[in-house]
Amino acid sequence: MTLLISDDPSCLRDVLAVDLKRRGITPTAPAPAPAPAPAPAPAPAPAPAPAPVSAPALEMVCAYSNRSRAPQLKRWSSEDVT
Repeated sequence: MTLLISDDPSCLRDVLAVDLKRRGITPTAPAPAPAPAPAPAPAPAPAPAPAPVSAPALEMVCAYSNRSRAPQLKRWSSEDVT
């Protein structure tokens, strides 16, 4: 038994071929290289940033919210929003 330590693939291939011949095994052609993996799908485009809410629209939403809830809720104005 021979122990071969080498990083050279051609050297390893030659030693294996000699060993196979000695055992009476006929080496076959090397297996084809595996097909490359398919490219990953592109990432989806990021969602667009939401449009800023105008102060009058914010006041209308808050006023509607105040009408639909208890009367003690404060009505927000554009000055309250930072």
